[in-house]
Amino acid sequence: MEAGKIEVRRTFPSWGRLQFKAYWFIVEYILWTPYIGPLLKPYLALVGYILMITV
Repeated sequence: MEAGKIEVRRTFPSWGRLQFKAYWFIVEYILWTPYIGPLLKPYLALVGYILMITV
């Protein structure tokens, strides 16, 4: 820093980002399923809540 250079180390992905990606994948798969998708669409918020607590 004194020499005019800033050292930046690589940041690793956070646990929340991994949970978000997992939730996104699950939601996409549920909505893609032909018969189950429209039936489970109102419960996706509950699925996300359960995923965030249990993972």
